Amino acid sequence: MDLCSLENFENISEMRKKAIICSDGKKIGHIIDVVFDSKFQLHSFIVGGSFWEEFRESLGIIDDIDPVVPVENIVEINSREIRIDLHKDQLKHKFEEEIFPKNGFLYSNLKRKGITDIYDRKIGKICNMVFLPCGEASFIVNCPKGKNFVPKGITSKWDLLLPSNEIESISNEKIKLNINAETLEKTLNNHILDADAARNYLNSLEQKNTAELRAFIRTYPGYYLK
Repeated sequence: MDLCSLENFENISEMRKKAIICSDGKKIGHIIDVVFDSKFQLHSFIVGGSFWEEFRESLGIIDDIDPVVPVENIVEINSREIRIDLHKDQLKHKFEEEIFPKNGFLYSNLKRKGITDIYDRKIGKICNMVFLPCGEASFIVNCPKGKNFVPKGITSKWDLLLPSNEIESISNEKIKLNINAETLEKTLNNHILDADAARNYLNSLEQKNTAELRAFIRTYPGYYLK
């Protein structure tokens, strides 16, 4: 499943700031987590309320029944809002049966999970996620300086754009890619992008299944593409 198309790429932090508006024009909350199916495709968003509501839920004062918005019910994403074609009462909640896909997984369980090549050689950890103009999602992998798979000519920290179709499997311990270290290193050496080129590349991905592994030089401290 895919989102509706976007004018420009956006990361998960930006998407979380947008208010979700139901079909009657009322605000129902903000994205707090992202659900993927077993084939690593976007499935739905878990929606949370205000900080105060989430805090009260954590204390057990009110029920923790966050609604879930399927991606096919998102009709518009603009600079401030995400609009859906359902009324709030039509949304199922995260504890209802069959609300999540079989063998699906949450972005919150992927973040900071280790990445290996097909032979279990370590590469880095997921640190971010971007939503592409075509409506697909790709992950950003933090690859520390001086560790594995450093492309030629890179002396600073760098990040890896990881399309979901490069993922072989996901377990409790790690995420395994379907390529080996040698293929990955060759790919990265041919696709090194600085900050401006990285943004231009991400914004160019208006067609589905066109995102490729790319190395992004990190130009400032912290996670790239915040």
